[in-house]
Amino acid sequence: KQEFLPIAKGVLTNIDIIQNAGYSSGYMNNIPDETGIIRSVPLMIQYDDIIYPSLSFEMYRIASNSKKVMLTYSEAGIENILIAKQHISTDRFAKLHLNFRGPFRSYKYISAVDAYNNNIKEKDIKNKFILIGTSAYGLMDLRSTPMDSVIAGVEIHANIIDNLLNNDMLSKPSWIELADLSV
Repeated sequence: KQEFLPIAKGVLTNIDIIQNAGYSSGYMNNIPDETGIIRSVPLMIQYDDIIYPSLSFEMYRIASNSKKVMLTYSEAGIENILIAKQHISTDRFAKLHLNFRGPFRSYKYISAVDAYNNNIKEKDIKNKFILIGTSAYGLMDLRSTPMDSVIAGVEIHANIIDNLLNNDMLSKPSWIELADLSV
């Protein structure tokens, strides 16, 4: 039943020192739609007949203390993903349709300079998900969303985790494509 999952054409892994130090890992790809805007993100992809989670989904899985993830299929594709008794609504390709919280910088940012100089307040990071990414224009990790034409890629991952924690992602049932064709 894996034919509904997006298929990766290749893999670029972390350097060994980071990969070996990590508990787990996930992919970071964000795939824009035909208009160049990111509205949904696959929570799983397939590579060499193995299913891999997205980085944000894997962070959520670990935080929820879940060892098991189940994909529910129908003839039309993937119905949902079950993790820790939560049914995550996806489209038939296991894509989460994001309920964006707002434009660029809707989440707290801590600069690399502040981190380097140890100028971080404990309350800003204690019991929080920490995502490390870039927001500088020259580093080329800027994306377009329905909320803003320029947003840091790392903030898309923050929205995914936020949607999963609050279980308030947008829903697009697997049968909707057939209904659209019949109109």
